[in-house]
Amino acid sequence: MSHVEKRGPKRYMAVWTDPNGRKRSKSFPRKIDAERHLTVTDASLLRRDWVDPDNGKMTFADYAAQWVDVRDVRETTRRKYRQDVAQAAVLAGIPLGRITPNVIEQWQSAALKTHKRSTVITMRATLAAVMTSAVRDRRIASNPFHDVPRIKPEPHRIRLMSAEQIDAVRDDITPWYSAAVEVGASCGLRPGEIFGLTAGRINRKANVIHVERTLIRTKARGQHLGPPKTAASVRTVPMPDNVSKALAAHMLRYGTGEDGLIFHSRGGKPVDAGLRANAWRRVAPAGTRWHDLRHFYASAQIAGGATVLEVQTLLGHATAQETLNTYSHLWPDHGADRAISRIEAARKVEQVNEDQSVGPRV
Repeated sequence: MSHVEKRGPKRYMAVWTDPNGRKRSKSFPRKIDAERHLTVTDASLLRRDWVDPDNGKMTFADYAAQWVDVRDVRETTRRKYRQDVAQAAVLAGIPLGRITPNVIEQWQSAALKTHKRSTVITMRATLAAVMTSAVRDRRIASNPFHDVPRIKPEPHRIRLMSAEQIDAVRDDITPWYSAAVEVGASCGLRPGEIFGLTAGRINRKANVIHVERTLIRTKARGQHLGPPKTAASVRTVPMPDNVSKALAAHMLRYGTGEDGLIFHSRGGKPVDAGLRANAWRRVAPAGTRWHDLRHFYASAQIAGGATVLEVQTLLGHATAQETLNTYSHLWPDHGADRAISRIEAARKVEQVNEDQSVGPRV
């Protein structure tokens, strides 16, 4: 049973038994502090969420390295995780159990002075995931990131290309890429999804494209077809007639490559990212990229009255928040007008009811 033992004039020992039957103790200068410690410890033992302090002696760097190695992610993502961990060098040698919210705040404040806000937000997400895993592995009792306010992202204003600019790119770019421009602007696919598109994923009868794979690059295999960015990225998108015709003409002229690749090199291999980027830069407005075709698609859907959920589904975003973070400023703000209309309608109904309830006095 837990209890406090006096060990000297100003030394009190909190004593308890851990779940494995091992006697544990911790020294305090005041009796009340020892009693408070036992109150918290006894409660955690009853809840069965007590964590052995010795488990938190492993350094952040050692635990994070293990965490990165066992993630089931693409190699590009794994490299990004390692980079995020390396950027947090101030945490590297600190034992997991000694990383407090104050330590996190100091790291975050320093990082914001030397990195872009968006970069620090991404780094923080990785580091917080490491600590969440440490909680699950019972290395620590709680995640200190949860007690540190999140960093507010900067307002994100995307640069939108006009329909005329996109038409000009389609007409001026190397003909081999023209159909790819149509797919990006009219179906909203990511560049990797465009250049990973295969003939078997085109359904002309239903006028849809099944997005089930994307072009990815790994150190071991180079560029190859792999799963999309997230589970939400697996989707079916409508295929307008202009895209259907462009793809049919492209395949008739150039054929298909390995695995039925529609856009391929002369040898049938996937197109190198550098080559397609150079082809774009030669004819497109300065500062734009293939991904801006996707932004054009999203803006056209929003202008046409699409809801947040509809745009999220069409783009394959994992959450509605992801959609709003990028495109919220494109939705017309009719909130005030709708609020006024609703209250006016309600007041009119009330007035009618009042008028009907007032009869002649007798």
